[in-house]
Amino acid sequence: MNCRSCSIVWSVLGTCIASGVANASLAEVEATLIALSRPMQAEQVEPYRYGLILTTWSVEKVVTGKVDGTRIAVAQWSWIDGVARVHWPAIGTRATLKVVAWDERPDVHALAMSNDIEDSQAYAWYLDVGDPNCPKRSTALSKARPFVAIPQSVRALALAPPLASETADRARSLADTKAAIEAELARNGGTWEAWNANLAEFRRWITLVHEKQRYEPSGPFCFGAPGILALTLPTFEGSAPGANPVVMISALHAQLSQRGVDLVVVVIPNKEDIYPDRLTHAAPRSREVAVASKRLLAHLVDQGVEVVDLFAEFNACRSRGEEIYQPYDSHWNPLGVRRAALAIAARLQRYAFVREAQSAPPHWRTVEGTIPGGTDLIVGRRKVELAARFRTTYVGCRTARDEPYADAPDSPVLVSGDSFSRYLDLEGGSLTAHLAEALNLSCSLMARQGSGATVMKMLEERGAAYLVGRRVLVYTCVARTFARGEFPVVDLPR
Repeated sequence: MNCRSCSIVWSVLGTCIASGVANASLAEVEATLIALSRPMQAEQVEPYRYGLILTTWSVEKVVTGKVDGTRIAVAQWSWIDGVARVHWPAIGTRATLKVVAWDERPDVHALAMSNDIEDSQAYAWYLDVGDPNCPKRSTALSKARPFVAIPQSVRALALAPPLASETADRARSLADTKAAIEAELARNGGTWEAWNANLAEFRRWITLVHEKQRYEPSGPFCFGAPGILALTLPTFEGSAPGANPVVMISALHAQLSQRGVDLVVVVIPNKEDIYPDRLTHAAPRSREVAVASKRLLAHLVDQGVEVVDLFAEFNACRSRGEEIYQPYDSHWNPLGVRRAALAIAARLQRYAFVREAQSAPPHWRTVEGTIPGGTDLIVGRRKVELAARFRTTYVGCRTARDEPYADAPDSPVLVSGDSFSRYLDLEGGSLTAHLAEALNLSCSLMARQGSGATVMKMLEERGAAYLVGRRVLVYTCVARTFARGEFPVVDLPR
């Protein structure tokens, strides 16, 4: 995420589509305030007259509806029509909240929002709609951006039966990925047990620090506890019901196949997976430490699920001297976004509808700009100092009318994800922006903050019509999410 100023995170303008029922996820809860972000000043809200502040709450009782988890993140209104809210409850205050799922209100996603809560991405996000003065659903709250429409010729090819060449190319991709992972496994002992055993000293050292929220070795490069913890696990595949991501993703693959939709899984490496040598001197020289993630990919391939191995891609980037993660943030940097998008685009070249889209003149051009760098791994005074002086260069995608890229709601290419997929959205530099630029085809985005593993629930919420006209779902999720052990399998609506 991009810190626009001290402690400020700008939420992004997503293209998530609500299920068609107004406030379908409306819930009323009794909750206790855990954390409150720092309120914004007027200049931090501009160019809008409305602003949000992120809070986290411990749910004591669900009065009506339902919420995900016993702790939730709630975006509350801090500025309404140019007037700031002055009084805020103290930590520990118990209150009744009326909330809707964050994804149901894409009209507020482009507003400025204060968020300096360290672990906010660990919770499901909601919007507070209980304030009688809060604005109603309105596209006027955010600056709507026009998207490039999907040509009818592209739609027709996307809905056509798969070509033999597409099926053959998919089989080759599965075989190539399997061979590459087996080669890596052979280099590290030949079995998953042996590979884990080889990392005993590395894990012994990082276990000493994984409970810290941030770890800062010498030099300007920081790590986070969730990514460190993920490296200590031999596998992400739990034995309890709903605790195995392979079971959930395999079920998703099967149900999508019945609907004529292909699935491509993209596990985004944790920052710690790519830079273990900056985390500790005990890291192996090969830097091959992401055993649980590679085991997950291998088992998915065994189930016939296609994956894009960004671990191999990002390690190759490091070997070329490219930095692909932000130094003070857990998210990738603009180059990491671009490299991931191009890797996914290369896989989607097999489709006739993509080649049809690429035969047209380019819809977007790339431009460079600078923004404040992310600092979600920093707190306190140093966060303030870094937010004021740390900037990063990004590449954005813009139309001929010099408008930043915007996702289309009905593209044959649907991308699901989390905060990684939303990074640089306002600047037209997000994952879907670069993927669209490479394909010359607008994409759709279905994202949930900090909860990419709930892809089946997100599809269920949107209803059967949401998958009509889709040809491929690119399921992206950062690796550390798989360490949480919650992977519900649901029957998608038909």
